Amino acid sequence: MNYVPREIPALTMVRALMKQYPRLRGLKVYAMHGKPPQLQIVGSSDESEMGQPGGDPEHSVMKNGDIYYNRGPNSVTVIMPVRDRNGDVVAAVRVVMQTFTGQTQQNAIIRAKPVVQDLQRRVKVASDLVE
Repeated sequence: MNYVPREIPALTMVRALMKQYPRLRGLKVYAMHGKPPQLQIVGSSDESEMGQPGGDPEHSVMKNGDIYYNRGPNSVTVIMPVRDRNGDVVAAVRVVMQTFTGQTQQNAIIRAKPVVQDLQRRVKVASDLVE
């Protein structure tokens, strides 16, 4: 019998979403994890970032359910909350997409929403992301 190392479910979800949405440049899932629990990356398209702490925007998304938008020269970033079946925020998702001429904050959020909703369908409770 071969040993298969256990993987954080959020990482598996990120891999599946990156395949499903090929236009994404990056995807990170932030959730409370560790002892003591801290907001950190539990799933990322760049696996070397796993375990890094969340910044101020991610903390605000977790605390208030805010949506953040940032436009760079070649990409647009949207950070949105992931809610459990009770409507409580259990994670923050950073979606990085390629920008285009005429990109607005509203249509960037609209483009990111299906990715976040797809992840949200897979998460019933917070532990679905990390256990």
